[in-house]
Amino acid sequence: LVGGHDFATSKFNRATQAFRQPGSGFKPIVYAAAFDSGLLPTDHFLDMKIEYEKKGPRQTLWSPGNYEGKYNGEVTLQYALIRSLNTVAVRLIDYLGAQPVVDMARSMGVVSPHLPADLSIALGSASVTPLEMAAVFSVFANNGNSVEPLMIREIRSSNGDVLESRRPLVRPAIDPAVAITVRSALIDAVNAGTGRKALVQGRETFGKTGTTNDFTDAWFLGGVPGLVAVVYAGNDDHTPLAKRGATGGDIAAPVWNAFVSEAVKNRNFPVKFDIPADADVEPVSFCRTT
Repeated sequence: LVGGHDFATSKFNRATQAFRQPGSGFKPIVYAAAFDSGLLPTDHFLDMKIEYEKKGPRQTLWSPGNYEGKYNGEVTLQYALIRSLNTVAVRLIDYLGAQPVVDMARSMGVVSPHLPADLSIALGSASVTPLEMAAVFSVFANNGNSVEPLMIREIRSSNGDVLESRRPLVRPAIDPAVAITVRSALIDAVNAGTGRKALVQGRETFGKTGTTNDFTDAWFLGGVPGLVAVVYAGNDDHTPLAKRGATGGDIAAPVWNAFVSEAVKNRNFPVKFDIPADADVEPVSFCRTT
């Protein structure tokens, strides 16, 4: 856990105290709620321009668009997630309702009070810490089980006596089939989507990029068998990282890759994720676009 450049300069811990918008890094939670409702990665949604009226003294339109400014028409949910299509995520919230997504986020480990129950949550308008998002993504790695992060595992005296010990608290969070399905899609996001620069050679790698408006926040969230990590980049004063192109895929994913590639060396981690025999899933192949 790294909370800043220099503790002597700033004691503000960005890993545990910085509430920042995750952008598209929140979308896997949306898709988890979608798959939990019975939708499948092969189901089709529309990727087209969309507009909503904002209520208030002055009626305005909210029209969320895709990052690249292009639309693909009818697409599979798998394609929409790996390409991080905003209009499909918003349509999913419109279809599901915001509350099931909020409930899913809470069950997976989001404890932040800054979680709006409206359409904007599809695009990561919540404010969360990197640590709680690491806890969320560990649910995908652990086949639906949540692991509460802990900072200190054991305290010993100068004589070596154990004064205090703590073990990770593990609890069922979401349906294993949902976790495995989302993880499978996020493996595809690394292999063929926005997260290509995070791919750890020789290991199954899953993850999601996150970028916010005006390039103020850049994220990569994901894992390999045995390790989940989150990388966040941003300025404390919310000034943009750059005028253009400071995306999670370009800024955070290479840092994530460098750290994880080094961290797994000489560790006896498996190279593929385990799928429990009793999980209600089976592997199938399908065309991402059709």
